[in-house]
Amino acid sequence: MKAKFLIPLIPIGLSIFAKNFHGIKSPELSRLGEDLLGVLLNSLRQGDFRNVLRRSSGIPQAIICVLKTEPYGQKGLLFPRTMTELLDLAEKGFTDEIKIHALNILKFIFRDSTLKSDIEAYISRGLMIAIRGFSSNDWMIRNSSLMLFSSIAKRTVGAEKIADEQSSRSNLTILEFFTRAPELADFFLNEVQKYIDSSTISFEILSNTSPQVEQENHKESLYPSLYPIALLMSRLLPYDTKRGSSNAHTDKGEDEENEGEEAGQPGQTEELIAKIERFLPLFVQAAHNKNYMGRLMCAKAVVSLIKHQDISKHVMELLELDHLSQRRVLKTDHNYGHGLLLQIYYLLKNHFDIQENAPVSTEKVSSC
Repeated sequence: MKAKFLIPLIPIGLSIFAKNFHGIKSPELSRLGEDLLGVLLNSLRQGDFRNVLRRSSGIPQAIICVLKTEPYGQKGLLFPRTMTELLDLAEKGFTDEIKIHALNILKFIFRDSTLKSDIEAYISRGLMIAIRGFSSNDWMIRNSSLMLFSSIAKRTVGAEKIADEQSSRSNLTILEFFTRAPELADFFLNEVQKYIDSSTISFEILSNTSPQVEQENHKESLYPSLYPIALLMSRLLPYDTKRGSSNAHTDKGEDEENEGEEAGQPGQTEELIAKIERFLPLFVQAAHNKNYMGRLMCAKAVVSLIKHQDISKHVMELLELDHLSQRRVLKTDHNYGHGLLLQIYYLLKNHFDIQENAPVSTEKVSSC
């Protein structure tokens, strides 16, 4: 159906239809919504959708309408089965068209606020699939992965605009983020390490290579997974900060629940802090990135990795790194020197704002 004014009305009618029939005592009629969901997923699995509008228009709304028929707050059967199926298709669909439809449907599901209580368990895998999609050769998969990443990032860390800067910062600390999704710590570390292994090339080696080899090295320096990871981590607060109580994205109940989770699992907290500390040297090495935006986002991500009381010490270490203070590195590798200076700039610029908006915790972290 290509009439734009009809598409928004169809989900309303379908939702009323599915909810009314879900409560009927007749087994055949009560299963109509579930049967419809099965037909949609089977058609998606077989690649039967043809001539659909952009962003799979209509298909996500139909699936979400059926998912909402299950009672809110109760453990349902349709939602976990549907999410598992969609995530598998987005990752392993046998055609690009199937992957694109699955990514678009997942984007709408993660964006829907009424499914908040059921979606948390799938955030880690959803982010992994979205970030891997950035490396696809198909532009449509990269585009759909970008929209899925945006939906999950907004739900997970929010987006509080900073008045004097073209960026945003969450009131979520990096430790709380990885406590909610511990699988992402290893995934992020592996992806950043892959970038370091594939693109850390000294200026002297590049100067002795042919233009074709240099072009290949430049492609590797644009490692697509690095940017979304650095972007996500740049929105987080250091793990030794306390979040402000006036933030609009996280209510008081969630704050207390998250603090309770973190305090109740000291072993997991120590393990996560050890993994967080492994990011810092990797992002310092990522200052070699030949792409300006790559160096910029890595510099912003470093802010969340350093405890407030260690900022001055780390800045001095960066100044002494490769004799940056003596401008020696600026003469041999301009990108690396610029990347290090960007990290110093954002550390000095942001730590006062962090202290003012999210006061530094006076509690000592036992594993540090």
